[in-house]
Amino acid sequence: HEVELYQKYGLNVIQIEVNTAEEIIPHVADCDALFVVSTALPTEVIESLSRCRVISRLGTGTDKIDVATATRKGIVVTNVPYFCIEEQADH
Repeated sequence: HEVELYQKYGLNVIQIEVNTAEEIIPHVADCDALFVVSTALPTEVIESLSRCRVISRLGTGTDKIDVATATRKGIVVTNVPYFCIEEQADH
């Protein structure tokens, strides 16, 4: 259902599954928004973001995100603490 919404609003969503800053940066450097499930976003990743205005952690906590650097760059950092709780209860 999400893909249909992305298309409806003209969003170009790129799903990546990488772990290191070196792997992440080429994919996110010019993104407008970044949604993160469990990957860490250290200083070098945040510094590389030229257009990003929001980073949303899909889950509880933002401890793997350099919030101070993001804030300095004017990037809002949020979290979604109730993300996937129904799915987790089913497992």
